[in-house]
Amino acid sequence: ISQLQKDQVTKEAQEKAKAMADAALADQLSQIDMTNHELASYQQLRDLFHNVEQLADERGWLKHQSSGEWDDAKLVDGLSGDRNVFKRRGRDPFASSALLPLPKKLLFVMDRMLETTLMLMESLAGFDAKFEYAIMGHSGDAAAIPFVEFGQPPHTKKDRLKVY
Repeated sequence: ISQLQKDQVTKEAQEKAKAMADAALADQLSQIDMTNHELASYQQLRDLFHNVEQLADERGWLKHQSSGEWDDAKLVDGLSGDRNVFKRRGRDPFASSALLPLPKKLLFVMDRMLETTLMLMESLAGFDAKFEYAIMGHSGDAAAIPFVEFGQPPHTKKDRLKVY
């Protein structure tokens, strides 16, 4: 639809469309027993996972510099007159950037938080390349009860509901 056609829609039609969308959202939220506050939390969690950036180039010590902090390993070189005896923090241009960044590993330990666990799994759906997660439980009898193993997230909603 072109912008011209969108501009020709009356205010009354826009208000009715908004009311229909709000009613559909309220109906969908009532079906899954979720409040507007919980929906906002879910969307905030999805946005957080979406915006996590992985640093491709890790910062490290750049050695053989003409300025910066004194490099203790270059003490003898400094006494012999070498000027490049300093080191600085920075991005190493020679680091192997050809390697794909590994996904961040997240471990969640839960105790009677079924709704939170389900919301967490729903939020992480689709971020398999960025995150690898495991979910463990604990009780008075056992310290670590595995629910989800690293690299084996539940892929469907039915699989997520089976996690207990």
